[in-house]
Amino acid sequence: MKALYCIGFAFLLATSGCASYLNHETGTAISDEQLQSITPNKTTKTEILAKFGTPSRIMQSGDDQLIIYDHQILKSFGSNVNESVTFILNKKDVVTNVMRGKGSGSSTGNALLDAASRQ
Repeated sequence: MKALYCIGFAFLLATSGCASYLNHETGTAISDEQLQSITPNKTTKTEILAKFGTPSRIMQSGDDQLIIYDHQILKSFGSNVNESVTFILNKKDVVTNVMRGKGSGSSTGNALLDAASRQ
């Protein structure tokens, strides 16, 4: 009976460390520290693209262009992450404003389903 408990305990110990590996992450995570390096009315579109790579979406709103980076983490345990950072640029491709908020790039709210549908 002791051997059975030891095997069960070893199994639990071995599988408990795997929980963090079951998270699924998509998009580009942008930290608050990285956002502090962006200066409105000075940072350019070229600098944004060089720093963060290809955006999730680019949209036009009147004369402004919106460069949007979505970031999603579907976690095994705990709360999921669904956020986006939007850089608003003027006609001269200079950042005029930066907004961080809840992500809306996902059509289902499920990072795994959205990743599967993009392939």
